[in-house]
Amino acid sequence: MSNRARVIVATSSLLALGLLPTSAGAFNHAKFDLVIEGDATAQRTFQLTGQASICEENLHGTFTQTTRFLRGKGVTIEFVRKKVGAGYEYGARRLSAASAITVVATSKRSATGEQSLKRAVNAPLPVQCPEEGTKDISKLGECGVAKTTRDDVGLKVTGNSFAIAEDDNLAAPGGTKKNVCGETPLDAGFVDLRYEWPDYDPVEDEPIPDAKLFSGARAVKVDLVSLGSPGGITTNVGTYPLTGTATDTGDTNITVRFIRCGVKHYPAC
Repeated sequence: MSNRARVIVATSSLLALGLLPTSAGAFNHAKFDLVIEGDATAQRTFQLTGQASICEENLHGTFTQTTRFLRGKGVTIEFVRKKVGAGYEYGARRLSAASAITVVATSKRSATGEQSLKRAVNAPLPVQCPEEGTKDISKLGECGVAKTTRDDVGLKVTGNSFAIAEDDNLAAPGGTKKNVCGETPLDAGFVDLRYEWPDYDPVEDEPIPDAKLFSGARAVKVDLVSLGSPGGITTNVGTYPLTGTATDTGDTNITVRFIRCGVKHYPAC
């Protein structure tokens, strides 16, 4: 898990926004089936050099992971609001048992770039580098293979805004992955991308569409997007004898559909 700060608000109970209900008539209520779909991209551009025994190595290129994800109907959210002065205060609660929203995600990884090996200038003659030559890293490992996972996300409500947020309990990246696309014998220490799914680039909060949620609209659509990590984040990567730098970028787009349920003329929740 990256060391980015996360603020995740689970929706297993009412998200108190300074108020609790005083009477049923004091609130407006609206129930919805929640449908989520979207895509996320993570990219790492890198350049590393070093000397291993009698070989000099140069490694450069780009790793890219693309992910599509979907959560169909079955997650039910109730929004509540109360008039306070000239405006409203909001809360939301999850009506189903689990506190997180599970999405089905399909990810693919690709790589471009080269790994070159040549005899080090200080190697004793006539010893040669045994693997001298250039490898296309796009042909290493399982590139382009679709992998499907089930991952939790949460509904975050802050004031009168909301977002879909990544789970707060992601496992830290480990060294147990096998056949990683683009992985060479010496680069295993930096093949985990900063924004690799499910640790995606977080989306920006959007205003709760209260005028539509508390109207008679059958469905309400909201698009959530990330800032796309402009300029990227550059870090030192690799372990001796192969070291260098990598720049990570990410981009996330999520469409949230609130489909009204549980009232007359609408489906049951």
